[in-house]
Amino acid sequence: MKKLTLLLIVFIFGLSGLSFSQSDKGKAMKEEKGTKGKEMKEEHAKKDSDKKDYQKIEKKEGKEEDKAGKKDDKKGRAYGTDKEGMTGKEFGKMRSEDAKNKLKKQVSDSKEQVAASEKKLSDMKDKVKKAKDSLEKKKKSGQLKGDKLKEKEEMVQEAEELVDVLEQSVKSVKTIVESQKLE
Repeated sequence: MKKLTLLLIVFIFGLSGLSFSQSDKGKAMKEEKGTKGKEMKEEHAKKDSDKKDYQKIEKKEGKEEDKAGKKDDKKGRAYGTDKEGMTGKEFGKMRSEDAKNKLKKQVSDSKEQVAASEKKLSDMKDKVKKAKDSLEKKKKSGQLKGDKLKEKEEMVQEAEELVDVLEQSVKSVKTIVESQKLE
């Protein structure tokens, strides 16, 4: 019993000493971080002040350059800032002609696309018609019966519906393209 109490007392003192030593380490670490943090802040402040000084010098130089070459340095984002020696009227005519030409090109490209779509649509119609005719021949000759026949008929029906939908969309696009004014 005495040994057990003695052992407990030693164990408790050992733990308390260990906790004190850890807290000392923690304090030392905090102090190191604190000094490092202060040093880092000072370095950043010095860099910021250097940047500000540099920016002030650049601004002063930039102002002097602006005064010297103000006429040469016109950079705008709007149309007409650089008319390449044209008058306002000439520049306006050129811009309107460019816009009209762009519209004409877009309309002609759209017409070509509609024509290509119509050609693809007619090819699809031919394929569906051939598939339907071959299905009818196989049905009459007895090569297809039951589930396979129904499956093939459903496939042909779906293809016909798809062709109809595509035909309607091509017609609607074609009317839109034709309604565009070309002058």
